[in-house]
Amino acid sequence: MLIKEKSKRNKILSANSYKTNLWNYLRNEDKSSYSDIKALGLIQDGSPFMDTESTEYFRDKLTEKSVFRKEATVLKNDVDSSSIVTFPSKSMATWTKTGEHDLFTAVLEMKDVDVNLEYNTLSNLITIHEDFLNNPQTKIEKIILDTFAHNFAKAEDKAFITGSGNGEPLGFLVDEDIKSLSATKELKLDDLKKLFFSLDSEYRENAKWIMNDKTALYLQSLKDSQDNFLWNQYDGTFMGKEILISNFMPDIDAGSKPIAFGDFSNYWIVERQNPTIKRLSEMFILKQHQGFIMREYLDAKLMDKDLVLTLAIEG
Repeated sequence: MLIKEKSKRNKILSANSYKTNLWNYLRNEDKSSYSDIKALGLIQDGSPFMDTESTEYFRDKLTEKSVFRKEATVLKNDVDSSSIVTFPSKSMATWTKTGEHDLFTAVLEMKDVDVNLEYNTLSNLITIHEDFLNNPQTKIEKIILDTFAHNFAKAEDKAFITGSGNGEPLGFLVDEDIKSLSATKELKLDDLKKLFFSLDSEYRENAKWIMNDKTALYLQSLKDSQDNFLWNQYDGTFMGKEILISNFMPDIDAGSKPIAFGDFSNYWIVERQNPTIKRLSEMFILKQHQGFIMREYLDAKLMDKDLVLTLAIEG
């Protein structure tokens, strides 16, 4: 999409008139409102694009309910490009006598990193009873967007952790370029210390653990040589680092990766465009329900594979 076309589209999506038409169509099945949206060319696969204000509300709620979005870096990239070019600009400052030649030489020798992006589509269908839709006191926008945010947050978190990379983002537990350290099923404190100190000290500064409830409960029982618990009961940290809980992480079983440790801000979530949303009026009419389908378009991946390590159980 050209920048000029993108700017024009975003201006329309931000207009109050567009939001009014969208929600008239969704709540009342107003065909005139749908026709107005269609005339603007803002329909994809029969579904109107969501207005900017509703999109921002939805994404705020999505972040509230998601484990991963709170940690990751979220970018908007609604152009047609299938890749993002990143430039590795981290380097140690240099003492120089005069001039800037040495600085230029070092930077010019760096190579861009071209990261391929997919146009993955995440979809969800919900139904709402007609009594709610017909009641003018019902805050139907909030009900619809809150419900979708809850459902999408769970699906996203699962994909960001265990996604196959085929039609969905590649999860960090599946990414073969992310290093794993091995441990036995009788997970020991030394295994966790090894994982902790194997991560570069620079990356440990903002690193966090991620695991499920069962693994976290097990870690609460671990003590050091002085019989002190490593789990801080006051702030919920382990070895001084915050623990993220997601039950999409596996248990401590043979062949699994139950724990990861690293800086998850380097996991990029790239939103390709506003979500789309449409109403299904006939499919559920016998149940006195109306259906709504929302789709979002995104990709996500760890940009620097050295920033996260996983612990793999042997067997």
